[in-house]
Amino acid sequence: MWRSAVAARWRVSYIPLLGGESVEITGRETTGACAMDLTAAQEVSFRADVNANATTTLGFQHGTAAGGIVVLHAPAVQRINPKYEEQDGIVLAAFDLRLLPSVGSDELRLVLR
Repeated sequence: MWRSAVAARWRVSYIPLLGGESVEITGRETTGACAMDLTAAQEVSFRADVNANATTTLGFQHGTAAGGIVVLHAPAVQRINPKYEEQDGIVLAAFDLRLLPSVGSDELRLVLR
């Protein structure tokens, strides 16, 4: 069982100066959450990564036919704030996610194939 969500927030600022004007995108923050049904060994491994502030990759693919495939990829994800959630009598290990850029501004990639 797996449940997830991703949200992106950016602050757009208009900066009027005498030498020119610009529109700056600042305060970028991409976050998410996930909940998974893990074995005991998987939970120990995930908790160790959380305690070490380790990053991992995260990817989803929807669709199988050419022209109808959507891929969402995050190259550097930190799992934070571990907790437990219950859904339909099943205990899930839940984490908040912090999506970080690995090179430039690539914290989230959307690929259409």
